[in-house]
Amino acid sequence: MKTTGFLSAALAAASLVAYAPSAQAGESGNFSAAADSVPARKSGSTAFLISALSTFVPAGLGVVQASGTDGGAGGVLVFLGTLVGPSAGHFYAGKPGRALRGIGIRAAAVGGMGAAFAMAWNRSDSNAEGLAYASLAIYGVSALVDIATAPGSARAHNQKIARSHLNVAPVAIGPARTPGLRVDWTF
Repeated sequence: MKTTGFLSAALAAASLVAYAPSAQAGESGNFSAAADSVPARKSGSTAFLISALSTFVPAGLGVVQASGTDGGAGGVLVFLGTLVGPSAGHFYAGKPGRALRGIGIRAAAVGGMGAAFAMAWNRSDSNAEGLAYASLAIYGVSALVDIATAPGSARAHNQKIARSHLNVAPVAIGPARTPGLRVDWTF
C-alpha cells in the first residue's frame, strides 16, 4: 500500500512541474512588468510529449504495480492515464474544449464497455462482444488521435496569438521605479 501513495505523490508532483507556468524575470533598470500580458507561444513538440508522457508513464507504472502487489491501484493508474493523459497536451496548448472533448469520447467508450459487460452478464443480447470491441477501439483510437493532434493545438494557439494586437500596461521604469506605460503592438 505504501507503493500506491508514493506513485500517486510522484504523479502529482510530475504533473505540477509539467504544467507550472514559466517564470520570467524583469531586466534590471528596464521595464519591471512581467511579459505575461502577452500570451506565450506553445511548442508543438512539447504538447506532443506532454500528451504522450501523461498517457504512457501512468499506464506503465500502473501495469508494473498491477503485476506486483496492488492490482486495484495499478488498474486505476492505467485507467486515469489513458483517460486524461492524451488530452494533457491540448490543455497545455490552451485548448481546454478540445481536451475535454477527447476525455468525453473516452468516457462514453467506457460507458459502452460497461453496457457490453452488463449485456454479457445477463446474456440478454449476443451483440455484447461487438459492442465491447467497438468501445475498446473507440477508446484506443481517441487516445491516439489526441496524442497525435496535440501539436496542431499548439500551432492553432500560436496562430491565434500571432494576430495583430495592441497591449497597453502600467509599468515601473528604471531604478527609480518611475510610473509609466508600456505599449506592445504586434502586427
